[in-house]
Amino acid sequence: MLSEMNKELKGLRCVVSGSGKIAMHVLEKLIAYGALPVSVSDSKGYLVDEDGFDYMKIQFLRYIKAQQRSLRYGGIELWVIKIRGSAFLWHHVRCMVAVLFMIGKGLESPNVIDMLLDTTSIPRKQYTMASDIPLVLQSCEFEDIKFICS
Repeated sequence: MLSEMNKELKGLRCVVSGSGKIAMHVLEKLIAYGALPVSVSDSKGYLVDEDGFDYMKIQFLRYIKAQQRSLRYGGIELWVIKIRGSAFLWHHVRCMVAVLFMIGKGLESPNVIDMLLDTTSIPRKQYTMASDIPLVLQSCEFEDIKFICS
């Protein structure tokens, strides 16, 4: 149909309604044809990833659905956080997650984030790091850096 209109999927941002087996297959086909699927949905809600879903993310979605639609793994509740930056270290991420959990538990006010970002009024506030289990680094990207392997 698209070829009759002299169009193609390559580069198009796409939304898929559904998240079952057929929808997962559609996501894979969209990627194979160069499209960028950015959202899936079902009766419980939707997921949006502005960077687009790739094969690894689709596998993770399948895993979640196989776990009876919950973010639990071996009795542990899983949370997903996407952080973009230019110089985060492992312990920085763990401290950021610890602050978010403290806010969620009501132990800190949400405005603590603005206070922590204001380094002139608070030069340093130390938090105990969140557990590194099962903190997983999914990907790391570097721009304009040339790696030399010898």
